[in-house]
Amino acid sequence: MSNVIVFDPFSIVVVNRVTNYLQCVNTPDYMDRTDTLINPDLSLVADLPMQYWQVSDSTVQGMSGADQTAMSNFLLAKTDRQKKYRMVTYNDTNHMQEEIWFDTSLGQGQYDGTAETTVYQYDAGQNLQSMTITDYYFDGSIKSTEKHSYYRNGEGQIIEKIE
Repeated sequence: MSNVIVFDPFSIVVVNRVTNYLQCVNTPDYMDRTDTLINPDLSLVADLPMQYWQVSDSTVQGMSGADQTAMSNFLLAKTDRQKKYRMVTYNDTNHMQEEIWFDTSLGQGQYDGTAETTVYQYDAGQNLQSMTITDYYFDGSIKSTEKHSYYRNGEGQIIEKIE
């Protein structure tokens, strides 16, 4: 039984970054693999989170500061932003037109880091027709978009349909 480090020699983030630390595994299962170290010395990374471990030759060491930043940004990229600050825009008839949530205040009424947007659409009579909600990941890419459409039935009730 051995402890095994698995690393990614072709990682697009940091070459040879450690992806897994397996304890008490069957040694022969890993003997012929070129992306593993069996029973490595971990003294150089004892106080460092595994996400910042890297293999150099046959040694497990900590990543450089620049590589740690690249790794942190990579891991953070697909996390959700927090909704902390809301900015609302109204149209000429005082109906909500757009709502934007941010996670960072830059001060003096300036914000950054869009977490969510909601866009409202009205018909000519200023009745709400739809709202589209878009959530964003930390890297700015879209996590999800959901459209809510509104209809009035013959009994005067408003029906909401999520598309």
